[in-house]
Amino acid sequence: MDCRRPSIGLFLSLAIISLAASCSPSASLQGDTPPEILKWLKPDTDFVQALSVEPAECLADEAISDPAIQLGRAAFRSPFLLGGQAARQGLTCQACHRQGQSSTNFFVVGLSDEPGNADVTNFHFSDDLGDEVFNPSPIPSLSDDVQSVDYSPDLPDLEQLVTRLITKEFNGETPDPQIFDGLISYLRALDNEHCAFADDDYPKLQGEALLKYNVESISNMFAVLGSSDYPDVPKQFMIASLRSDIGRLYSRYPVSKDIQSGLKDLGQALNSRAGDVDETQLIAAREMWIVMTPKLEQKYSKSLYNQSFIRKWAQ
Repeated sequence: MDCRRPSIGLFLSLAIISLAASCSPSASLQGDTPPEILKWLKPDTDFVQALSVEPAECLADEAISDPAIQLGRAAFRSPFLLGGQAARQGLTCQACHRQGQSSTNFFVVGLSDEPGNADVTNFHFSDDLGDEVFNPSPIPSLSDDVQSVDYSPDLPDLEQLVTRLITKEFNGETPDPQIFDGLISYLRALDNEHCAFADDDYPKLQGEALLKYNVESISNMFAVLGSSDYPDVPKQFMIASLRSDIGRLYSRYPVSKDIQSGLKDLGQALNSRAGDVDETQLIAAREMWIVMTPKLEQKYSKSLYNQSFIRKWAQ
C-alpha cells in the first residue's frame, strides 16, 4: 500500500513528538481528508471498529433541548477551545473523551504508551505542567466525578478543574464566560445514570445509530442558533464549531460526491468574509441542512459508518 500523509496539518514533524501518519485506509482515496478520528489512532488499530462504533453519550433526554448544554456540547467538540499545539493540531475534548466517555483508541506517539492513555504533563501541550517525565495515565470518563472532583454545582471544584485543563494542560485562554458556563453545564449533565450498562460496559453507538447521533447533534446546534429563547448565544463560536462538525460529516462520505458537494455548499453558506453570519444566511443554511439530512441516511451504505463499506475502503 502506498501510505501517503493526509493533507491535514496534524501530522507535522515536531521537536519533541512525532504524530505519525499511519498506513490508513485514506491511502486509497487520493485527495480526500480522512475522518478526524483517524488522527488519533495507533497504526495497527482496527479501523472498521474505530470508525463504526463509539460509546453512547450519557445525557438525559431533556438536557438535549437545553441551549446552554448544547453550547457546552459544541465547545466540547470544538477545535477552538484549547490553545498552543493542541489548537494548531485541531485537538478537541471530544478526541480524548468520545461523547464524554474515555477514548480507548486514543493514541499519540510520544504521549501514549498504549491506546487509551495520555501523558498530560508534557511540554508539547503544556508550558506550565511539563515535567520531562513520560508518565501517561488512562483517559477517564467524564460522565461521573473524576480525579476526586465533586461535580456539585454548590462547589467550584469542576470549574477549577476545567480552567486548569484549558489554561494549564493545553495553554488555552479562559473561554468567554458564556461558553465556559455552557461547557460546565454540559459536563454536569453527563451522568452514568442516563446510560443503560451491560456487563459494566458503556452502551455503544454503531452504524446507523452513530450516523443518526451525528446528524442530530448538528440539527441541535442549528436549533440553538435559531432559538429566540437564547438570543445571546455566542453565535460566531457556535457557527465555527458547527462548520467543523459539518466537515467531519463530509469526511464520512468519500465516494458520495453529491453528499460532499451539498455539505461543502452548506459550510460555505455558514461562512462570511466579514466574520459575521447574519440571520438570513442562518435561515438559508438551516433549510439546506433539512434537505440534506434524508440524503445522508439514504447513502449510509456508502459511508464510513457502514462496516462493510469501511472494509472495502480500507483495501
